[in-house]
Amino acid sequence: MEAGTHPAAARVWQRLIHQAELAHGRLASTTLRARDGHAWCVGEGGDAARAVQLLRQVLADTAESQLPQTSVIRTIRLSLAWWIGEAGDPAEAVRRLRSLLDTAAQQLDADGRKVRLLRHALTHWCAVAGPPDEAQSLLEANLDEMARSFPATHLLVRACRRDRALRRQQQA
Repeated sequence: MEAGTHPAAARVWQRLIHQAELAHGRLASTTLRARDGHAWCVGEGGDAARAVQLLRQVLADTAESQLPQTSVIRTIRLSLAWWIGEAGDPAEAVRRLRSLLDTAAQQLDADGRKVRLLRHALTHWCAVAGPPDEAQSLLEANLDEMARSFPATHLLVRACRRDRALRRQQQA
């Protein structure tokens, strides 16, 4: 998204949330996806702390209703981990992503798209939080797979390419 479009996109997501809640209820997967999209727009607009707050509220709502751990909820947990890192706590992002990856690897296809997405997010935050050796090996192992799995413009592909370039500069 281009600079300046995030507030407009966030307003669109808010309208979608309202429509989804009216049609399907507050905890329907459609509504949860819209709430996740809204939080991403808020974060991309520069307010990572607010994105974390919005995502924590979504997860609190789902926990209160005792919804099963669906793909949508795993996606929201991934989003929360990402924005916690963006809000300044990359070590917590790594901790959360490792936990998510362990659970997802047991429940899902180990080579499935969702597990790869988690692995790539973990790669990014390991590169940010360290340790440097682990981050470098993860970056090298995952970047080629990630480039095959996601478009070049995908946030994680761009982030991992940037991280790998920074690591190589630091080593030079």
